[in-house]
Amino acid sequence: SSRTDGVLPVTLNTEPLAALAGRVPGDHRRGKSWREAGRVTVDASTGPGARVPAAVASPQRWFAIEPGGASVYRTDNAGRGFVQERASGLPQGVVDLRAASDSVAWARTWTGACRQGKTDCSLTTGVFLSRDGGRSWQPVIMSSTKSYVW
Repeated sequence: SSRTDGVLPVTLNTEPLAALAGRVPGDHRRGKSWREAGRVTVDASTGPGARVPAAVASPQRWFAIEPGGASVYRTDNAGRGFVQERASGLPQGVVDLRAASDSVAWARTWTGACRQGKTDCSLTTGVFLSRDGGRSWQPVIMSSTKSYVW
């Protein structure tokens, strides 16, 4: 049994904002039904199929990050309330989030840019580490790829 058993982060795409809901089993039949345990509206515009990067550190502590990387949302009470804080040091383009503990989390970023139309393009990926529950982030791995035609 994992320390995160029973919590499933779900992105709800509601125009113009997105929400993250934590779902927990509604009965004890191994997840055959689920109920919403908490919800937070995230300051991000997402479309169908897009997701808000989220991670479950424990049944009590969940994290979510705006895809733009500006804020981290955290609950310490299983979704009954969320705190929004500035995510210092985290760039735009967050595509994945993992929690190792209540205080340690990893974020993966991916951003692309072209200087002229679809030429002289670059793709930058990175892995960032937080040791304080998502308040501050430090780069661990940065990689850049250059392409002349996108």
